Amino acid sequence: MKIAHIVNPVKVTEQSDLFVAQPITFETMKRAKACVKNTSLKIDLVYTCFDEDLNVVPEGFIQTPQLHRSVLDVEKFEKERKLPLIKDILDRLYEVSDADYFIYTNVDIGLMPDFYNKVEEFIESGIDGFVINRRTISNKFTSVEQIDEIYLDVGEKHQGYDCFIFKRKAYEKYMLGTACIGANWIGRVIISNVLTHADKFKVFEDEYLTFHIGDDRSWKIEEYSDFDKHNEKNLIELLLKLLQSGAIAERNLLNLFVTEHHVNDFLQEKIRNNNKVKLDLQVGKKEIYGDKYKPSGPWKEAALLRQDPVFILGYPRSGTTLLQSLLATQDNILTLHETHFFTLVRDSLQIENGKIPFGALDKIIDVIRDKIRFSINAEEHVRFLSKEGILSQKMLFEILVTDNLIDKVNDLKELEKKQWIEKTPDHVFKIDIINRFYPNAKFIFVLRSPEQAILSRRINFSNESKLSIHVHAQRWINSVEAIEAFQLEHPDKVKIIKLEDLVNDKESYVAELCDFIGIEFNREKIQDHNKIAKELVFPWEHWKKNVLESKVSKKIADNQKELNEADLMPFLEITQEKLKHYGYMNDRYKQALENHKKKKNKPVSTSVEIENLILSFDELTIYSLFKNPIKKYKAYKAMIASYYQIKEKENK
Repeated sequence: MKIAHIVNPVKVTEQSDLFVAQPITFETMKRAKACVKNTSLKIDLVYTCFDEDLNVVPEGFIQTPQLHRSVLDVEKFEKERKLPLIKDILDRLYEVSDADYFIYTNVDIGLMPDFYNKVEEFIESGIDGFVINRRTISNKFTSVEQIDEIYLDVGEKHQGYDCFIFKRKAYEKYMLGTACIGANWIGRVIISNVLTHADKFKVFEDEYLTFHIGDDRSWKIEEYSDFDKHNEKNLIELLLKLLQSGAIAERNLLNLFVTEHHVNDFLQEKIRNNNKVKLDLQVGKKEIYGDKYKPSGPWKEAALLRQDPVFILGYPRSGTTLLQSLLATQDNILTLHETHFFTLVRDSLQIENGKIPFGALDKIIDVIRDKIRFSINAEEHVRFLSKEGILSQKMLFEILVTDNLIDKVNDLKELEKKQWIEKTPDHVFKIDIINRFYPNAKFIFVLRSPEQAILSRRINFSNESKLSIHVHAQRWINSVEAIEAFQLEHPDKVKIIKLEDLVNDKESYVAELCDFIGIEFNREKIQDHNKIAKELVFPWEHWKKNVLESKVSKKIADNQKELNEADLMPFLEITQEKLKHYGYMNDRYKQALENHKKKKNKPVSTSVEIENLILSFDELTIYSLFKNPIKKYKAYKAMIASYYQIKEKENK
């Protein structure tokens, strides 16, 4: 194995902490290399620097091409500091070294004698990307002659990221932007890349392998704060890209960075700006946004859009996008991104005398653009209609739909003829309202094994990873019960389809659904569903990436991940009746229920009562969200009862 370790030396005055630290760093690096036990492990000590810093490094280090630019070449700062870009430093290493692994450390980080031996040990254990946090030792040490004493100073644990080890091959994918060393947040820029592109990653927080003399934080000076802001901007841009690619899912450290740097706010602003466009409409299409067009004002009036749309519903992560893209391959069908109109948008509406007032439009338009395109053309039109006092909820919805379909047709007559599909899974909770808007609509509900759907939500949505299984399971039950209740009253308007059936025999089920909708089925066209999917999936919707595959993959439904033991029983208690009804009750579930039944015969313990208290609290949360006062009151009573049972036992 070959490891190349690079540092960036700099010529400093005696007033700088580096005046003491650098010579100690260089000497400890050479000593650690001399202590390598495995003769097949080769260590290259490498450096790169500006021309004026060349006389700083001692013998024994390999020189790379010099640095020619600094952060001053990419941005202006109030007080100039010639700080190198981390990309330029690592690029030099990549150009000259064919080592299997690279190491970068700050030039004030000293090494313990066993450093390279332990690094090899970690790599051999299967870890291919890691960070070693330093120890902070006494600032009484001032010279190379004291290194033997330094080794004896255990120091204190420090959280700073300043020693990075990663595969050379992984570096090809790194996104470092123009972040510079010597300023805050550079460690987070590097570790985010190391973590993202490692198969097995670890932060070693308490290994005594590196050290830093004192903790004066010389980099944290207010007058140089604009350098920190520059690095943070690069970090946020990196995290935005990782968010959009799905690389952040299941990576807790990156999710922490996303939260602490308010990355979702930046992402939302970026999405909103992307969805605010000026449409260059062809002649004839201008009628859509003209003064005379008032879509579906009185509902019986003729409108540009057909009044028999298809709504695809379901518990999120159940395959609704897949079904949408399959159906949209057929002739005479148009579709668009999720509108979230009847949930997020409609819940934000202010209504006065049945119309949307002008003063409420700014908030509504922002809510729409957080999810889907709403052009400047459409915005100008709804503002006109609102000023006229005629903008209704249905008019706003149809303007939104039309705005996202108009690019898909050649003329208005084509738009008037084609049926259209809207897919927002949570619209199942607003199905009665949708039915009032569109009495001739059809509804397709996609069902998936709730365990797999819940696990997918936890993996792909960081804000849901910590929600209790009770909340997830009850949410699934609520969605199923909502469609069942509507189907009971309108059996001819609803089709329930299981994702597992769809992926196993897509042709038969799509043909059946085409018949249900009332369109002709073209078998050959469904093979192109991934092309449609690309138009329906935004770049940041990484959780939908499976739908973009050229073939409908059984992976979508047959994920083998399972709920842990602590979650399984509460999940089954909530969902077991529906699991049986829809054929999801497998042997594992049956065995778990049987084991639980045996345990229930034992005396109830306080721990069980605590579990009941948590369950009733979760139920209270659910019913508060859905504004169900009766069930909310019952859940509250159950929670209070559980609480007093526990207190009574404690008093005894």
